[in-house]
Order: sequence, then C-alpha cells, then structure tokens
Amino acid sequence: MSSFEQESFSLEADSLLKVPDGIILPSPTDHKKNVEKERTCCFTGHRAKKLPCYGDRNDPRIKALCSKIYFEIKELYEKHGVRYFLTGMANGADLLCGEEVIRLKREFPDIALYCISPYVGHIREMTSPDDRYVYSMLRYASEKNLTLFAEYSKNVYRYRNSFLVEHSSYMLAIFDKHKDQSRYSGTAMTVSMARRAGLNIRMISDL
Repeated sequence: MSSFEQESFSLEADSLLKVPDGIILPSPTDHKKNVEKERTCCFTGHRAKKLPCYGDRNDPRIKALCSKIYFEIKELYEKHGVRYFLTGMANGADLLCGEEVIRLKREFPDIALYCISPYVGHIREMTSPDDRYVYSMLRYASEKNLTLFAEYSKNVYRYRNSFLVEHSSYMLAIFDKHKDQSRYSGTAMTVSMARRAGLNIRMISDL
C-alpha cells in the first residue's frame, strides 16, 4: 500500500520522513494524533491575486468571503462530523480557510487544523507582511505542522495537492471558474482530482 492509500495518518509536529518517491511524510511510528480520513476536509482555492482586492482582509468582499468559509466549516463540523481540516498554506484561500478554522476552535475545542507546507522555507513565498504573519500564526495555532519536501522542486505543489486529496473525504473549494478558466491551474486540477477520488466537494464560487 502506498503512503497515499492509507485510510488515516499520524502527524508529529514538523516530522519529516523521506520515502522512495521523494515526498516527505509523517513517520509511521508517530502516534500522537490519528487523523481519520472520513472526518477530514481539505481546502483548495485561488491565490490572493485572483481574489477580490487581492485578498485584502479589510475589503468588505473578503470579509463576506470569510463569513461564508466560516459557516461552511461550521456546517461540516456540526452536520457531517468533520473534525480535521488540512490547509496547503498558499497565500489567498488556503490562509483564509485556516484562519476560520482557528476562529471556530474557540467554539469547538476539538476542531483541528493541520498545516501542510509543500517545502521547507515556503513562508518566503508570502510577499505581504499580513500573509507572513498569518502563515506563522497558523503554524503556531495548528494541531500539527507537516512539511512535505526539504527543498523546492517543480513537483512540490502537485504532491502537496495529491496529499490533501488522498487524506480527505471532503473538500472546501474557493473557486470561481470564470476567474480561472484554465483547466491546468492548480485549483482547477485539484478540484478535478478530488472529483475523481470521490470526495464530497463544497464550493464557494460567488467571490
């Protein structure tokens, strides 16, 4: 069985383990937290440049989007029993979704955020002070952090997206196909991957 075929995985904080295909996964001996796939949701969505006002958190449209994300996550928790949420830590939708999980944790202490960074030093891609702050805050406030690669390569995002899909039963996608018409964009390909894998996909498309 490949690592991506596991029904659950365990995460040690910042644990790194190289396996033959080059991806770094949690050690199988880690056992502090068992994440059940059937109760796990991953996030995908546009980068900040494709969000209203480039994802400015002070913009009313982004505040409205965050409210929609909040209530989608809350419904997944209350009606579907989802407890674990995976964010790929890209600027834009990934960070916004992670923030809303942390906000909901005040009401539901057993909700858990897992930060799945594609490679060591990924924070350097955060060009705005706000994004760098949120990135660091999420890693601090999350249940665990997982870094997939020791350094950047052209495959890190594809593996990150595969990891998110393969370890989830639900997906919350922040995706406006009118703003992202290329089927080869990262978000479009991740949504297609999730459809093929049979995930329950919830979409926020009115951005």
